[in-house]
Amino acid sequence: RHVDVVLVDTAGRQHTNVNLVEEAKKIRRVVKPHLTIFVGDALSGNDMVEQARIFQKELGFDAAVLTKLDCDTKGGSALSIVSAVDRPIALVGTGQGYDELRPFDAAWMVGRLFPETGEASP
Repeated sequence: RHVDVVLVDTAGRQHTNVNLVEEAKKIRRVVKPHLTIFVGDALSGNDMVEQARIFQKELGFDAAVLTKLDCDTKGGSALSIVSAVDRPIALVGTGQGYDELRPFDAAWMVGRLFPETGEASP
């Protein structure tokens, strides 16, 4: 009632746990969200990409948020997830503070992958 945003956190829904994925599907059917966002840990690498692929197939999502990019040397999983699920990266987390959650910037990402371009500064 009179609420613009409701966040439903389905934490702990591993793509390998069929029962929890089914529960998340039920939540999606009941809530009928306008926007669904996948949040993935960039340090998980290919496992995160596989998780996104399965969640996209089973639940569907509109965009991704990648966390812990500050700890990932280059962040190649960002390119892999976009390729695997054909969804944009909306936000990236580069630290623990709220101000370190920022919109995805393609030039910044290219700078991380190819430092010689000089685009990697925050």
